[in-house]
Amino acid sequence: MTSPAPSATDEATPAPLTQLWRTDPTLRTLLIANAMNTLGRGVFFTLTALYLTLILGFDALGVGLALTIAGGVGVVFSLLGGHLADRLSSRAMLIVSAAIQGLGLCAYALITSFWTLLLIASIVTAAQQFGSSVRSAAIGRAFTGDDRVRIRAVMYTVTNVGIGIGTAIAAIPLAIGTGGAYRLTMVLSGMLLVAGAFSLRGLEPERVDRRAAPEPVAAGEGGEVPDGAGSPSAGDVAVRAEDGSAGGEAGAPGADSASAAQTTQAAPAAQAAQAAQADPAALTAPAAPRPVPAAADPTAASSSAKAAARRPRSPYRDARYLLLTLLNGAFSIQFGLFGVAVPLWVVNHTEAPSAAVSVLLIINTAVVASLSVRLSRGAGDLPGAARAMARAGWLMAAACGLWAWGGFLPLWLALVVLVAAAIAHSLAEVLSSAAGWAMSYELAPPEQMGAYQGVFGTGFALSNMVAPVVVTVTAVNMGPLGWGILAFGFLACALGLVALVKAAQRQG
Repeated sequence: MTSPAPSATDEATPAPLTQLWRTDPTLRTLLIANAMNTLGRGVFFTLTALYLTLILGFDALGVGLALTIAGGVGVVFSLLGGHLADRLSSRAMLIVSAAIQGLGLCAYALITSFWTLLLIASIVTAAQQFGSSVRSAAIGRAFTGDDRVRIRAVMYTVTNVGIGIGTAIAAIPLAIGTGGAYRLTMVLSGMLLVAGAFSLRGLEPERVDRRAAPEPVAAGEGGEVPDGAGSPSAGDVAVRAEDGSAGGEAGAPGADSASAAQTTQAAPAAQAAQAAQADPAALTAPAAPRPVPAAADPTAASSSAKAAARRPRSPYRDARYLLLTLLNGAFSIQFGLFGVAVPLWVVNHTEAPSAAVSVLLIINTAVVASLSVRLSRGAGDLPGAARAMARAGWLMAAACGLWAWGGFLPLWLALVVLVAAAIAHSLAEVLSSAAGWAMSYELAPPEQMGAYQGVFGTGFALSNMVAPVVVTVTAVNMGPLGWGILAFGFLACALGLVALVKAAQRQG
């Protein structure tokens, strides 16, 4: 069996990513599959809107309605994926969801009506959001601490590079301009995702699948403890330590309980030895049964422990985690700025030429791709995540101010200010992403990682749905006032997340 890769909990300093790439098949598999997935999606999403409107003749309103409904379906499947990740094999579900998503992209070539568009778009979005929740849970189990955030940062970098390359490849069918060129390219992009699904077979089930908690040891008849019950096996200790339910550190509750149990069992043995020396006949005398108090009945205690184990903690009753999901989802509206608000603002409200939009998008991609891993360092625990989120909030507020200021300046000054806004915005994106990943993992119980990641992913899915409307109504339609509202909102969400993390640290 392949041994787990070194993690931040095993070594004083995390292993270099190049070493993890060489020694960790799970990491290699995730990155290869992610590269295929994002390359295919980069090609596909560049062509989708033009294919549906120019080639198939759909109106923009119909396309927007279909994709919005599909986004709602994705929210539901994000939750479902998280819950099933705690019950079924994450490896198997990742393979199936990636294959369905790839075949769904291929099926876009078969669209003939609004209803087939709605059906296929819903299937693709459902598979994407389902797989995203399952993948988050798998990463949460396969890695620990800083390694989780570093791996997510590397995957985020691969995503941006893959989408950038895919966008460049999409220029070929765009230049040809025929329906056949569009359809062939979209089918090929879908097959890339199917190939990525096959590559996911390299995932190690013992790393990414949920590990069942060990059963409590039942007491024997008459309240006697079976042989070996007081000393769990090495395998049991390893599983419990991985899940965080027991620890071997000095002073830990588990260690104190074990020590007390050994002392309790050793005392009667010593007394019996002394009695035997004083009266050898006592060895053959039957021992008087000792009554077991009802409160200490081992059978009742075992039943109580099993009942408690069957009652998993629900993320829907975890007010702190729901607030985390809400605030992080609201902050994630910033992703809609580069996709919708910035292009419209630059073209319609500044002196900058339309070509500046492409330059700003390239700056965003370059910053995210080059700095995601570097800026995620130190954000793997709650204190580091709080620091990163605070910086992201102030940077995002400054970026909104710079975007607005660009609308009042002459051409060259506007270009300088817009470039500064793009850099600040991109840095905020990287820092907030790293902080959000760390918070979502650190505040979730290990045994419920899937369900909690599903809930957390729902915040992002909802953000994707409302972001185009929010940023259009504020930044585009209201101008500087709208940018000010966004700046205040982003800063308030970031500082709210910082306060939430500090409260969680005080509560232990």
